[in-house]
Amino acid sequence: MIRILKFWSILLLSLSAFSQKGTICHYKIVDFKEFEIKKPDDETHRYAVNTLNQAVEATLKFDFVLQFNDSVSSFRLVNQMDNDANKPGVATIGHAVIGKGEFYQNSKKGIWLKTSETTGKKYTVQDSIDFDWVVTKETKTINGFTCFKAELPENKQIKEVWFTPQIPASFGPLGFGGLPGLIVELKKGTFVLSLVEISTNQPVNIKKPDFGTLISAEKYSKMMDKMRGTIFKGIKMKYVFSLLFMFSVLTGYAQDSGIATYKKEWINLYSESAAGRQDKIANPQKYREYRELEKLQKELTKQLAYKLKFDKNRSFFYLEDLLNVRNQADLALAKGPYQGEYYFNRKTDSVIWAIKALGEKFLVNLDKIDWKLEKERKTISGYSCFKASAKIPLESGKLQSVVAWYTREIPLNYGPLQYNGLPGLVVQLETGSELYTLTKIQQKKITINVLGKGTSISESDFFKQFENFKL
Repeated sequence: MIRILKFWSILLLSLSAFSQKGTICHYKIVDFKEFEIKKPDDETHRYAVNTLNQAVEATLKFDFVLQFNDSVSSFRLVNQMDNDANKPGVATIGHAVIGKGEFYQNSKKGIWLKTSETTGKKYTVQDSIDFDWVVTKETKTINGFTCFKAELPENKQIKEVWFTPQIPASFGPLGFGGLPGLIVELKKGTFVLSLVEISTNQPVNIKKPDFGTLISAEKYSKMMDKMRGTIFKGIKMKYVFSLLFMFSVLTGYAQDSGIATYKKEWINLYSESAAGRQDKIANPQKYREYRELEKLQKELTKQLAYKLKFDKNRSFFYLEDLLNVRNQADLALAKGPYQGEYYFNRKTDSVIWAIKALGEKFLVNLDKIDWKLEKERKTISGYSCFKASAKIPLESGKLQSVVAWYTREIPLNYGPLQYNGLPGLVVQLETGSELYTLTKIQQKKITINVLGKGTSISESDFFKQFENFKL
């Protein structure tokens, strides 16, 4: 996995070679400690821990590069982990754990910079080069170099570094430096980052970062602390939510409940179909009437907001009350065929559909969805999503195709309507002529109301009793 360094060639170089010519160093994660499964009987907890460990393991593919000359250095990630279909979403977590961005140092001018992108905004964080290293007498040989141990007592993240005076460059990975020799190995948290390849006398082009807003390290730290104290919501905070949910499940301290909001759009419209195009010529009046009806339906639907409440074991999908739509006929047009409320119990793997029909409330026990997981994937609302499909039998005897796009970045097996049971939250759902898309997700304490009284009935018996009612 790690290429053997040609240390013999390095040792033959004079010390001046390092100060006169550019040097390129490659670092990799060479060791890590896995997260421990503390709740083996909790499926969600096991999934979160396994996903975190996959992220940790995937960081072994990271290639970090340190370039430097006599006074200036640049350190950055140049080869990110592969988007392995078997390890979806691990890049987000991996980057959060090990760090991301470019680190720049100018030892002569005492400049330290780091680039960062947070909630869609770009920053260049500026600080001074001031490391209070404590150099110990402990030594060891790492990849052929005689190294000395140094510690930063005030830095809780960096446990220790090992530097070698054999390469008299005061630089290192992740923006650390200021020692009488190159940092060969660094321990950050549960990771060990180590030098695996070095090339001297190389052309290097090190530029001072010009990335977004310049901000002091102190102000940036305060801003991040304030951000972490707010409620994470909205698609722009999707990665933060993914991480927050993962770690909340892992530790058991944070809330693992919240609300997801979906919008609905109409697709596969009559006016866009072959029949519609034919009627546009053969029966223009019918086409115009349907077209106007579709326009009204689209406009009314924009006012709808569908909510998915969830906790550790249950979800509840419903249409938020609309106070500004008084015409019930218009509301029914916007709602479409999928009305009522859907209650999913993860433990029993059951879905109950609460629907009022002919003046009576029914609690319909819906059949389980037989999902087919496919390899196709795409990005929706910023999430890396995987495709799943199913065939749903209708009361007419026909089969209706359903396509769901789910993301394992949010390990909740919930979704709109009765479409649950996938290995991740459903971000987009296509069923019949309706398209549901996730627009916002919030982590907060919620209450899932009981469905109340009603006539309990199976799905098949319900449609036998109400043959003219279509799902």
